[in-house]
Amino acid sequence: MPVGGTNSAPTPMEFVAGAVNACIAVVIETVASELGISVHAIETGSKAHMDVRGF
Repeated sequence: MPVGGTNSAPTPMEFVAGAVNACIAVVIETVASELGISVHAIETGSKAHMDVRGF
């Protein structure tokens, strides 16, 4: 459902989801480092539903 704008940039919800994913990756890397575990790659993902009934 369109909520306005030109759909040329991330929505605020997409920014929040990206920030959560970044936080998770940092925590994984930090804990792994403290435990002496080598991490070669981390992949995160989020799925969210935006309730537009208030618009």
